[in-house]
Amino acid sequence: MLTTTRHSIQLADGDAEYRLAAWQEVMRPSGEIRMTPEEADRFTTTGTWRQIGPLLVGHVTAGDFRLVRTEAMAKLIGLDHVFINVFLAGRGEGICGRRRMRFEPGAMSITKLSSPADYRLFGITLTAVVVSRRVLEAAIGPVAPFDGRVYPAGSVEALLVGAQVDALLALPDPLPSAKASIAS
Repeated sequence: MLTTTRHSIQLADGDAEYRLAAWQEVMRPSGEIRMTPEEADRFTTTGTWRQIGPLLVGHVTAGDFRLVRTEAMAKLIGLDHVFINVFLAGRGEGICGRRRMRFEPGAMSITKLSSPADYRLFGITLTAVVVSRRVLEAAIGPVAPFDGRVYPAGSVEALLVGAQVDALLALPDPLPSAKASIAS
């Protein structure tokens, strides 16, 4: 089955406090969102997400923010998920698990929701695949060695995953169940 959802938080939607609260609500499963007053004053975001079988694929554009997931928050995660992001624009840096991460256009990152994280993102546009850790590990084995890993722009991994996500996002909506099963 395939379903598409969208989010949009624009300057006209409300003041900085409202937009920060709205983004926190969208991002709540991932951690706590923090912004300076200046970042909140100009923050906007748009996103499109498609559920294709067990996968969630998306395209997100967002202003500057910091994502913090403490060790205590990470331990509360019930069903762990893996995020595979391909950065199209903007930049970012920080820590996920035990690895220092640096994001720039063309790079691909892999993170687990159950890992502590603290990173800043600046004017990003990315495509993403989100999949249950259990489903992914059944297909490829343990993902822990990949947690916090960044593949550089131009790497085969980043190029292949980026092209695959773009193709999944370009599928017609609605997609018949049988075709969604094949796509995922």
